[in-house]
Amino acid sequence: MGFNKRYLSKEKILTVYQSQGLKKLISFIENTDCLIIEDEFSEDVSDIVLNYEYLIIEEKISELIIAHELK
Repeated sequence: MGFNKRYLSKEKILTVYQSQGLKKLISFIENTDCLIIEDEFSEDVSDIVLNYEYLIIEEKISELIIAHELK
């Protein structure tokens, strides 16, 4: 087996979320050996995904994305 690492950026997170949905975003973040976080937005999203249950994840990530779109 190889070592699986993922680079997380705001752009990558928004692309996965908008094109494939929340379940794929959660899978994208959880199913890796190493996360390389490139910005504060990505750190916030990964913290939510890795530390909360699904219903709370959905609510908190939606709030973050809405706040991002309002900027």
